[in-house]
Amino acid sequence: MVARAAGIPVLLYNIPSRVVVNLSAEQLAELAQIENIVGVKQANDDELQPIEGLRVLAGNDRTFLRTLEMGQPGGILVASQLAGLEMRAIYDAVQAGDVERAREIDDGLRPIYEVCGKTNPIPVKAGLELLGVCSARARLPIVEADEEQRAEVRPGPRGARPAGRERRLA
Repeated sequence: MVARAAGIPVLLYNIPSRVVVNLSAEQLAELAQIENIVGVKQANDDELQPIEGLRVLAGNDRTFLRTLEMGQPGGILVASQLAGLEMRAIYDAVQAGDVERAREIDDGLRPIYEVCGKTNPIPVKAGLELLGVCSARARLPIVEADEEQRAEVRPGPRGARPAGRERRLA
């Protein structure tokens, strides 16, 4: 009823880790029958698969490449805040048929996927502050990154190396 009443395209979010409910592939396919339900952000990695009638978007950074390889349009991703240019390069490589290059870039981003997935949005805010984009200040219940977390996203050999925006800021 909500989707029909919205009158605009609706994107479903399947994020069981946040809401404790999982929409199965069968349920998603059933929901796809509603005219303006157009896609799903799929954050259940074990059930990432094409769904008839829906665009499937990666809901976790580590499944972005897998989603593209399935012929799906992309993702709604945390690491893209810090490594947007590199993630775009993955997309472009897949579109050009250079999956080997896409895998190479994706492998290089695995450390930042790991950091961003730990306590989102704390590491992202710290990384964006290190890049000069915004402040890492936060409102409760979110707290600012501690020094150990900041070290994980700090550019350099020890950190995950936030990427993408620093070239635009320089």
